[in-house]
Amino acid sequence: MTSVVRFEEWQEPTGTTAATTDASGNVTFSNDVTVSGGATVSGDLTVTGNMTSANQGLVFIKSQTIGSGVSSVTVNDAFSSTYENYRVIITKAAYSGSNTTVMFRPSNATTGYYGLMDVDLYTGATSTDYYNNGSFIGIGITTTVAGASVSSTDIFQASLPLRTLIVGQHYGNGYMGRHIGNHNVNQSHTSFTIAPNSGTITGGTIWVYGYNNG
Repeated sequence: MTSVVRFEEWQEPTGTTAATTDASGNVTFSNDVTVSGGATVSGDLTVTGNMTSANQGLVFIKSQTIGSGVSSVTVNDAFSSTYENYRVIITKAAYSGSNTTVMFRPSNATTGYYGLMDVDLYTGATSTDYYNNGSFIGIGITTTVAGASVSSTDIFQASLPLRTLIVGQHYGNGYMGRHIGNHNVNQSHTSFTIAPNSGTITGGTIWVYGYNNG
């Protein structure tokens, strides 16, 4: 015998609405949803809060809009003990100059960085390796055209009292490449700063995701 449960509104014991179903069978949850096992949804599922699965690998943490004509932007509360490893994506930003380095600094620390950033012009005419031993790790190339640059960086051990390691790729102003490096200090971090090596940034978004520890 098959049991069928039908409901139009699901309430918490306090009387607060937890979920509703419309005439088409679409379920709307009003709060966070945690799924510890499998879930199959044949129609639309709309969630107004965060939806977290126990098996989810990459988890959205936050996004931050970059201001207008700023020399740097700091993203606070990006790293925590919840995750050891992270992904940071920068999109849609416009810079006041082209072909300068986009800098990454965890906790705004200004010393102890080692790394490599290589760039190749799309025509193959130029290929350059930038070796870093100083005040930042390079993670991209600037361009004055909004939406014409992107940087995606995996950041390892950022929340642990160990060295922070990074690996990523980037594109900007016709140049593309990869970046690899570390902050050579045993230090845990909660924030990071993004800045062009010279000039300013306008607009764009910084996205932060955490890798589920499993």
